[in-house]
Amino acid sequence: LNIVLVKTRRQLRNQAVDLRETKLQRERFLNSATHELNAPLTVTYALTDVLARNADSNLTERQIKQLAAVQRNNQHLVDMVDVMIRTSAASLDLGIPKEPVIYSEFVSDAIKSVGVDMELQEVTLEWSVLPTAERVNLDPERMSQVLSNLMINAGQNSPEGAIVFVSTEKIGNTTKTCVRDFGQGIPSAERQHVFSPFYRGDSESSRRNRGVGLGLTLSKRIVEDHGGEIGFE
Repeated sequence: LNIVLVKTRRQLRNQAVDLRETKLQRERFLNSATHELNAPLTVTYALTDVLARNADSNLTERQIKQLAAVQRNNQHLVDMVDVMIRTSAASLDLGIPKEPVIYSEFVSDAIKSVGVDMELQEVTLEWSVLPTAERVNLDPERMSQVLSNLMINAGQNSPEGAIVFVSTEKIGNTTKTCVRDFGQGIPSAERQHVFSPFYRGDSESSRRNRGVGLGLTLSKRIVEDHGGEIGFE
Protein backbone atom coordinates (compact mmCIF):
# COMPACT_ATOMS: atom_id res chain seq x y z
CA LEU A 1 0.00 0.00 0.00
CA ASN A 2 2.82 2.41 0.87
CA ILE A 3 4.53 1.69 -2.43
CA VAL A 4 1.30 2.45 -4.31
CA LEU A 5 0.85 5.73 -2.42
CA VAL A 6 4.42 6.82 -3.16
CA LYS A 7 3.97 6.09 -6.84
CA THR A 8 0.66 7.97 -6.86
CA ARG A 9 2.20 11.03 -5.17
CA ARG A 10 5.08 10.99 -7.66
CA GLN A 11 2.63 10.82 -10.58
CA LEU A 12 0.60 13.71 -9.17
CA ARG A 13 3.72 15.84 -8.74
CA ASN A 14 4.77 15.11 -12.32
CA GLN A 15 1.30 16.01 -13.58
CA ALA A 16 1.39 19.28 -11.62
CA VAL A 17 4.75 20.15 -13.18
CA ASP A 18 3.39 19.33 -16.65
CA LEU A 19 0.34 21.52 -16.05
CA ARG A 20 2.48 24.46 -14.91
CA GLU A 21 4.69 24.09 -17.98
CA THR A 22 1.64 23.90 -20.26
CA LYS A 23 0.24 27.05 -18.68
CA LEU A 24 3.53 28.89 -19.15
CA GLN A 25 3.73 27.82 -22.79
CA ARG A 26 0.15 28.95 -23.36
CA GLU A 27 0.84 32.35 -21.81
CA ARG A 28 3.98 32.77 -23.93
CA PHE A 29 2.04 31.86 -27.05
CA LEU A 30 -0.81 34.25 -26.26
CA ASN A 31 1.57 37.10 -25.49
CA SER A 32 3.35 36.51 -28.77
CA ALA A 33 0.07 36.21 -30.67
CA THR A 34 -1.13 39.51 -29.22
CA HIS A 35 1.86 41.41 -30.58
CA GLU A 36 1.66 39.65 -33.93
CA LEU A 37 -2.06 40.42 -34.32
CA ASN A 38 -1.97 43.98 -33.04
CA ALA A 39 0.54 45.15 -35.63
CA PRO A 40 -1.50 44.35 -38.79
CA LEU A 41 -4.74 45.42 -37.11
CA THR A 42 -3.23 48.82 -36.29
CA VAL A 43 -2.05 49.25 -39.89
CA THR A 44 -5.45 48.23 -41.27
CA TYR A 45 -7.25 50.69 -39.02
CA ALA A 46 -4.88 53.52 -39.96
CA LEU A 47 -5.27 52.92 -43.71
CA THR A 48 -9.06 52.72 -43.58
CA ASP A 49 -9.09 55.88 -41.45
CA VAL A 50 -7.17 57.71 -44.20
CA LEU A 51 -9.63 56.47 -46.82
CA ALA A 52 -12.67 57.29 -44.69
CA ARG A 53 -11.59 60.92 -44.44
CA ASN A 54 -12.22 61.08 -48.18
CA ALA A 55 -9.86 64.03 -48.71
CA ASP A 56 -10.32 63.88 -52.50
CA SER A 57 -14.11 63.60 -52.23
CA ASN A 58 -14.11 60.62 -54.57
CA LEU A 59 -15.96 58.16 -52.34
CA THR A 60 -19.70 57.65 -52.28
CA GLU A 61 -21.65 57.87 -49.04
CA ARG A 62 -22.15 54.11 -49.12
CA GLN A 63 -18.41 53.50 -49.49
CA ILE A 64 -17.70 55.75 -46.51
CA LYS A 65 -20.22 53.76 -44.46
CA GLN A 66 -18.59 50.52 -45.59
CA LEU A 67 -15.19 51.80 -44.47
CA ALA A 68 -16.70 52.70 -41.11
CA ALA A 69 -17.96 49.12 -40.85
CA VAL A 70 -14.45 47.84 -41.63
CA GLN A 71 -13.00 50.06 -38.92
CA ARG A 72 -15.60 48.97 -36.40
CA ASN A 73 -14.96 45.30 -37.11
CA ASN A 74 -11.22 45.94 -36.96
CA GLN A 75 -11.66 47.42 -33.49
CA HIS A 76 -13.88 44.49 -32.60
CA LEU A 77 -10.98 42.16 -33.45
CA VAL A 78 -8.65 44.20 -31.26
CA ASP A 79 -11.14 43.94 -28.39
CA MET A 80 -11.52 40.19 -28.94
CA VAL A 81 -7.76 39.68 -28.80
CA ASP A 82 -7.62 41.71 -25.61
CA VAL A 83 -10.42 39.76 -23.93
CA MET A 84 -9.02 36.44 -25.19
CA ILE A 85 -5.70 37.14 -23.52
CA ARG A 86 -7.30 38.12 -20.23
CA THR A 87 -9.74 35.22 -20.38
CA SER A 88 -6.95 32.69 -20.87
CA ALA A 89 -6.16 32.66 -17.16
CA ALA A 90 -9.21 31.28 -15.43
CA SER A 91 -8.22 32.83 -12.11
CA LEU A 92 -7.80 36.30 -13.56
CA ASP A 93 -10.39 38.88 -12.56
CA LEU A 94 -11.32 41.08 -15.50
CA GLY A 95 -12.19 43.93 -13.16
CA ILE A 96 -15.01 45.15 -15.40
CA PRO A 97 -15.55 48.91 -14.95
CA LYS A 98 -19.34 49.18 -14.71
CA GLU A 99 -21.43 52.30 -14.94
CA PRO A 100 -25.20 52.94 -14.87
CA VAL A 101 -26.68 53.22 -18.36
CA ILE A 102 -30.25 53.51 -19.62
CA TYR A 103 -30.57 50.02 -21.02
CA SER A 104 -33.18 50.69 -23.70
CA GLU A 105 -31.02 53.47 -25.17
CA PHE A 106 -27.92 51.31 -24.89
CA VAL A 107 -29.53 48.46 -26.87
CA SER A 108 -30.93 50.87 -29.47
CA ASP A 109 -27.47 52.38 -30.00
CA ALA A 110 -25.94 48.90 -30.34
CA ILE A 111 -28.55 47.99 -32.96
CA LYS A 112 -27.88 51.13 -34.98
CA SER A 113 -24.12 50.55 -34.84
CA VAL A 114 -24.37 47.31 -36.87
CA GLY A 115 -26.78 48.64 -39.48
CA VAL A 116 -24.17 48.81 -42.25
CA ASP A 117 -22.87 45.33 -41.40
CA MET A 118 -26.37 43.91 -41.82
CA GLU A 119 -26.81 45.77 -45.10
CA LEU A 120 -23.61 44.22 -46.41
CA GLN A 121 -24.97 40.79 -45.47
CA GLU A 122 -28.26 41.71 -47.21
CA VAL A 123 -30.21 41.00 -44.04
CA THR A 124 -32.95 43.18 -42.57
CA LEU A 125 -32.57 44.12 -38.92
CA GLU A 126 -35.79 44.73 -36.98
CA TRP A 127 -36.29 45.32 -33.28
CA SER A 128 -38.72 45.84 -30.45
CA VAL A 129 -36.94 47.48 -27.54
CA LEU A 130 -39.01 48.05 -24.41
CA PRO A 131 -38.92 51.82 -23.80
CA THR A 132 -37.82 52.37 -20.23
CA ALA A 133 -35.66 54.78 -18.27
CA GLU A 134 -34.32 51.96 -16.10
CA ARG A 135 -30.58 52.03 -15.61
CA VAL A 136 -28.41 48.93 -15.54
CA ASN A 137 -24.83 48.72 -14.26
CA LEU A 138 -22.59 47.39 -17.01
CA ASP A 139 -19.46 47.99 -19.04
CA PRO A 140 -20.86 49.66 -22.20
CA GLU A 141 -17.87 48.72 -24.35
CA ARG A 142 -17.87 45.03 -23.42
CA MET A 143 -21.63 44.56 -23.52
CA SER A 144 -21.85 46.42 -26.83
CA GLN A 145 -19.29 43.91 -28.11
CA VAL A 146 -21.58 41.08 -26.99
CA LEU A 147 -24.69 42.49 -28.67
CA SER A 148 -22.82 43.33 -31.87
CA ASN A 149 -21.36 39.84 -32.00
CA LEU A 150 -24.76 38.20 -31.52
CA MET A 151 -26.44 40.34 -34.19
CA ILE A 152 -23.67 39.95 -36.76
CA ASN A 153 -23.48 36.22 -36.04
CA ALA A 154 -27.24 35.96 -36.58
CA GLY A 155 -26.93 37.82 -39.87
CA GLN A 156 -24.11 35.57 -41.07
CA ASN A 157 -26.24 32.51 -40.38
CA SER A 158 -29.30 33.84 -42.19
CA PRO A 159 -30.14 33.57 -45.89
CA GLU A 160 -30.12 36.75 -47.98
CA GLY A 161 -33.26 38.79 -47.52
CA ALA A 162 -34.00 37.27 -44.11
CA ILE A 163 -34.81 39.15 -40.91
CA VAL A 164 -32.80 39.33 -37.69
CA PHE A 165 -35.08 40.39 -34.84
CA VAL A 166 -33.87 41.94 -31.59
CA SER A 167 -36.15 42.37 -28.59
CA THR A 168 -36.03 43.20 -24.90
CA GLU A 169 -38.49 42.38 -22.15
CA LYS A 170 -38.74 42.70 -18.39
CA ILE A 171 -39.18 39.50 -16.37
CA GLY A 172 -39.37 40.32 -12.66
CA ASN A 173 -36.09 42.01 -11.76
CA THR A 174 -34.40 40.63 -14.86
CA THR A 175 -33.97 42.30 -18.23
CA LYS A 176 -33.96 39.77 -21.06
CA THR A 177 -32.53 40.57 -24.49
CA CYS A 178 -33.11 38.22 -27.43
CA VAL A 179 -31.48 38.11 -30.86
CA ARG A 180 -33.45 35.88 -33.22
CA ASP A 181 -32.52 34.72 -36.69
CA PHE A 182 -34.38 32.56 -39.18
CA GLY A 183 -31.48 30.48 -40.44
CA GLN A 184 -31.27 26.69 -40.56
CA GLY A 185 -30.61 26.36 -36.83
CA ILE A 186 -28.09 24.21 -34.99
CA PRO A 187 -28.21 20.38 -35.13
CA SER A 188 -29.06 18.88 -31.75
CA ALA A 189 -25.79 16.93 -31.62
CA GLU A 190 -23.79 20.16 -31.85
CA ARG A 191 -25.73 22.34 -29.38
CA GLN A 192 -23.62 21.46 -26.34
CA HIS A 193 -20.56 22.91 -28.11
CA VAL A 194 -22.01 26.28 -29.11
CA PHE A 195 -20.15 28.24 -26.41
CA SER A 196 -16.98 26.12 -26.58
CA PRO A 197 -13.75 27.85 -27.70
CA PHE A 198 -12.93 27.55 -31.42
CA TYR A 199 -16.20 25.76 -32.21
CA ARG A 200 -17.64 26.85 -35.57
CA GLY A 201 -19.98 24.04 -36.58
CA ASP A 202 -20.15 22.37 -39.96
CA SER A 203 -22.99 24.25 -41.64
CA GLU A 204 -22.73 25.93 -45.02
CA SER A 205 -22.84 29.38 -43.39
CA SER A 206 -20.01 28.43 -41.00
CA ARG A 207 -17.84 27.37 -43.90
CA ARG A 208 -18.73 30.51 -45.84
CA ASN A 209 -17.98 32.95 -43.02
CA ARG A 210 -14.45 33.16 -41.71
CA GLY A 211 -13.81 33.19 -38.00
CA VAL A 212 -11.98 31.33 -35.28
CA GLY A 213 -14.99 30.41 -33.17
CA LEU A 214 -14.30 32.62 -30.16
CA GLY A 215 -17.15 35.13 -30.44
CA LEU A 216 -19.74 33.22 -28.44
CA THR A 217 -17.16 31.97 -25.93
CA LEU A 218 -16.04 35.53 -25.17
CA SER A 219 -19.62 36.78 -25.14
CA LYS A 220 -20.51 34.16 -22.54
CA ARG A 221 -17.55 35.15 -20.36
CA ILE A 222 -18.40 38.85 -20.53
CA VAL A 223 -22.07 38.29 -19.70
CA GLU A 224 -21.25 35.99 -16.78
CA ASP A 225 -18.66 38.45 -15.46
CA HIS A 226 -21.55 40.93 -15.30
CA GLY A 227 -23.51 38.45 -13.19
CA GLY A 228 -25.82 37.60 -16.08
CA GLU A 229 -26.70 34.51 -18.08
CA ILE A 230 -26.57 33.72 -21.79
CA GLY A 231 -28.08 30.77 -23.62
CA PHE A 232 -29.96 29.82 -26.75
CA GLU A 233 -32.97 27.94 -28.09
